[in-house]
Amino acid sequence: MTFAASEMSVHSGKPRRLYDFILLGGDQAAYYYTDYRADLSVLGNSYVSAPILRSPYLASDIESPGAMSITMPYSLAVVAEVIVKQPPRSVFVEVREYHTDIGDVQKVWEGPVHAFVVRGRDVEVIIPSALIDALESEIPSVKNQTMCNNVLLDDRCQVVRANVTKSTTVASIDGTDARLVTVTTLDGAADQVYRGGEIERTSDGERRLIVDQTGTVLTLVRAFRNLSVSNAVDVTQGCDHLVGTCETKHDNLVNFRGMPYIPAENLFRFGVPR
Repeated sequence: MTFAASEMSVHSGKPRRLYDFILLGGDQAAYYYTDYRADLSVLGNSYVSAPILRSPYLASDIESPGAMSITMPYSLAVVAEVIVKQPPRSVFVEVREYHTDIGDVQKVWEGPVHAFVVRGRDVEVIIPSALIDALESEIPSVKNQTMCNNVLLDDRCQVVRANVTKSTTVASIDGTDARLVTVTTLDGAADQVYRGGEIERTSDGERRLIVDQTGTVLTLVRAFRNLSVSNAVDVTQGCDHLVGTCETKHDNLVNFRGMPYIPAENLFRFGVPR
């Protein structure tokens, strides 16, 4: 019997649904679940039985408009990882149908999670189709603004990462707020030089935005999932996209792509100030 025939069969088909939750962004983790009544071992992974419900779909829908909705208990480990603990950069889900009568496994849905919605004791996971996810991607554009339109270190900015990055190690982590990380040295950099930059663990590339820097103490937008004293890290300076910063901090005025001298008020509406 083919996969398609087994999928449609009322009496012979024995489908088992497999759900792979892949946490991306350094220190990667994965959680495997099945809505079957018992645990399964498939494709080298151990799938834990869980009361999971999913919205209807067809195997051909993976490239079509729409989204899959998966409802699962709040108590599952992946929910605690994503919602209760420090969330990963993104979560990618793969859904497969496993037919035990023919021993065949096929992927029927995949995509990044767009939302985790708490509904009482359950969590609804929204996964758009590959087509919808592609169509929702932002198209780069240039705005008429005083701030620079470049992203620091990109091809248009052309600031060299090595010139604004300090390789160091973690000296300590605050015991009550893991977002506060002290590094061994920043070569005496003034306060806030690294604000808006990032800290990256060199072993796996996991990184966090730096929202404040005083001396060698960094305040991160959120804590690392796992970080230890003596871990090697690269700390990169930030940029506030203002013309003065571009000129004095990065010596990169030639690549500044903002309009710093446009008037604050619309001359066509308010006239030329006297």
